[in-house]
Amino acid sequence: HAARSRQTAAIVAEQLGAPPVTEHACIYAGNLENLLGELGRLSADKTVIVVGLEPYLGIWTRQLAEASVPFKKCAAAALHLGPSDLTTGSLRWFAGPKTLAALGFEKE
Repeated sequence: HAARSRQTAAIVAEQLGAPPVTEHACIYAGNLENLLGELGRLSADKTVIVVGLEPYLGIWTRQLAEASVPFKKCAAAALHLGPSDLTTGSLRWFAGPKTLAALGFEKE
């Protein structure tokens, strides 16, 4: 699943003109505290695009943005995290695999 998540993240980043993908091992381990620590080193006001699978990303999206989304294969979400408190944010967008494919985010 990690390989597929990496592929999806790279495609989304390329299509959006986003910075290169950074992989965080703490996502696979389910360690939100470590992930927030790593994200805290980014600029003060940030939108983060996360790609991965359940259960962690769905749980974290509920915790951070009070939004429930089904992270399945090739799903992605953009979360805007507050500048002073990374534990609160908002869901900017969520796209499942069919939506991403329809938008041209297909694997070449």
